[in-house]
Amino acid sequence: MVHAKSSAEHFGGKPKDYLDIHQLMDSSREAFPDMRHRALTHNSWFITKIIPLIFGETRVNSAGTRYSTRAVAEFHVLEDFKGKYIPSAQDFLAEIEFKDWMDNGKGEPPPSHRKLGRYTGNLPKAVLDALQKTGTQVEGIKLVPVKFRPSEPFAGPGCRNGPPGMLD
Repeated sequence: MVHAKSSAEHFGGKPKDYLDIHQLMDSSREAFPDMRHRALTHNSWFITKIIPLIFGETRVNSAGTRYSTRAVAEFHVLEDFKGKYIPSAQDFLAEIEFKDWMDNGKGEPPPSHRKLGRYTGNLPKAVLDALQKTGTQVEGIKLVPVKFRPSEPFAGPGCRNGPPGMLD
């Protein structure tokens, strides 16, 4: 909301005119809870390619003024980096240590995949079969029968935001 209020002061209109853009910009916190989350959304590639795809090139605020969605995203990033710069995706990615698993699955799997070997919850048979094919340890995993018809909405135990059988 802080960014939305600031955008309303800068571009006109009300904070709610800009809130969805700012919520997307900071949604990467859900994937990684420290400032490194910004690598996903606070970069020039995301601003110029993704923001217009989702929100369009321009919108009209509640005051009737047309504004650039890119400009709002740029404003957000500049606020977060004290007005000094908008990093490129390369700026962030160049700082990541390259691992073999990033090269078409060579070497050891990524840490999140290795953790599945210790998972003791319920997995559908298709997931279990896929894990076994990759050589992942699957001890302690129970099979869950999955009854799902695509015409039905996702609902029921273990289906918070996805189809039955997804990991919670």
